[in-house]
Amino acid sequence: MFQRPQQLMKAFSQAGHEAFFINKKFKSPGATNPIVAKKITKKFWVYPHGTDPMNLSADVLYYTLPPAGMDIIEKKRPEFVIFDSVDEPVNGVFSFWNVGGAYYKALEGADLVLATAESLFKAAKKHNDEVILAP
Repeated sequence: MFQRPQQLMKAFSQAGHEAFFINKKFKSPGATNPIVAKKITKKFWVYPHGTDPMNLSADVLYYTLPPAGMDIIEKKRPEFVIFDSVDEPVNGVFSFWNVGGAYYKALEGADLVLATAESLFKAAKKHNDEVILAP
């Protein structure tokens, strides 16, 4: 699948940055889970599920999942952090994003926040001045 995260990684690579995307493990019937890294463009690589991000040499970290992304930030200490706010951490499927206040910490700690909707943009602006509406 080539969705928002992959599109952003491709755009970052086209702007001259090394871009690495770590795939999720898909359990759907017929889905294939790559076992080796795949080069998409000159500076854009997709790595298989389970790749340790600590082994990738990136100075910018882009992420969408607050608890997991924040753990990586704590360990890796990238020079620049981009948090992609793609939904609100409300009850249901996205509620785990705010375990321990992680969603709002992600907004506050990012060097740049991307927001997929006007409501997310307005919410993010309350926590960070560097927000871009990027639907």
